[in-house]
Amino acid sequence: FIVSIDYYSTTVSSFLDVAVNVPLFMNLPEFTGSFTSNDGAGAATPTFNHNNGKIKFSGTTSITATENTVFNNVEIGSGKTATTSSSFKVTGTSWTGNGTFTASAGTVAFNATQELTISGNNTFHDVVITNSNATTVSGNNTFNDVTVSNTANTVFSGNNGFNDLTINKGTAELAGDNTYNNLTIVNPATEVKFGANKTQTVNGKLIAVNAFLSFCRLGH
Repeated sequence: FIVSIDYYSTTVSSFLDVAVNVPLFMNLPEFTGSFTSNDGAGAATPTFNHNNGKIKFSGTTSITATENTVFNNVEIGSGKTATTSSSFKVTGTSWTGNGTFTASAGTVAFNATQELTISGNNTFHDVVITNSNATTVSGNNTFNDVTVSNTANTVFSGNNGFNDLTINKGTAELAGDNTYNNLTIVNPATEVKFGANKTQTVNGKLIAVNAFLSFCRLGH
């Protein structure tokens, strides 16, 4: 079944699939229980429809999704917790981590066509960023594997920990103090800028193939 949410303020404890029909100027639908979406499981399975809205997780939420599940904008409520081991896509303009987000497995694929902001202190597993516009990642985040394939600029403004970071398109700015197991930079069109007076710690391999690296005072 599909639960359709089109009210000014709605709280849902647990559901199978949801069609979010909330205009952007209304209050957000808030979910306090488990989120389960079985998109792509079969013709009889309802499809999650974000309807260009934003979902706010406002409890202790477990997110179960598939790689066919697409969110628009996502917010983790202040002091709240969301966990997942699933893969899903985010195509909107914001991921707001006011609470705690922890992914033990799975891939979050950011595929926005407008400028995207990812904020908060998040623990992602794998992340793929393929936006056609600028992306800013703020806060102090922990990542397993990150692949950046933006055609525009990608900025990591906080202090981040990466297992493996691969940048293979566009311009990337690593403005904070960052730690990497492996850092790989490829493609002739790729430029990576590191913030001045910041520490970049590579515990494994630094691989730069046809790439331009610069250590500079960002913003100047």
